[in-house]
Amino acid sequence: MAAEAVGREPRGRILDGYLADQERRNGPVSDRARQWAEEIFDRAFGQEGGRPAAG
Repeated sequence: MAAEAVGREPRGRILDGYLADQERRNGPVSDRARQWAEEIFDRAFGQEGGRPAAG
């Protein structure tokens, strides 16, 4: 459980930074765009469904 929380922490910080940057550049981020970004970050950080395959 602790390892799971540690894995979410960097993902959350990076996601927050990404969304803040998008908002600065393009204005408010829609709920749909926010959900899309969360799904992409979940995949990139190996949450829900395991680690992504190495390219």
